[in-house]
Amino acid sequence: MGNSLQFATDKATVEVKATSILDISTNEDSRQDITGTAKLATMAIPYGAGRALSLFSHQVDVLTLEFADANGGYHGVIFVLPRGHAAPIKKQLVAMGAKATVPLQEPVQTNK
Repeated sequence: MGNSLQFATDKATVEVKATSILDISTNEDSRQDITGTAKLATMAIPYGAGRALSLFSHQVDVLTLEFADANGGYHGVIFVLPRGHAAPIKKQLVAMGAKATVPLQEPVQTNK
């Protein structure tokens, strides 16, 4: 893996260099106070859908990546992961050079 994230779809295997990740977010990022029209409009765009999805599900984590390919094309991917997995992956990708508009935070502890 080195400094990249690799994932597979039905049609292809994709390798994304951490330094080409333009933004990475988790459902924990989404739990911040969401106010104002601009925040709601951001949630309405396709790759913001991961943030909106995470507001409704508490049994999974959602990890959303926005990245550029080698030709400058813009892409996004939404991963639905087992609970507790998104924040460590975000932390690792940021350490490898990925960008995140919402700073890394310690996971919120829940008493359930």
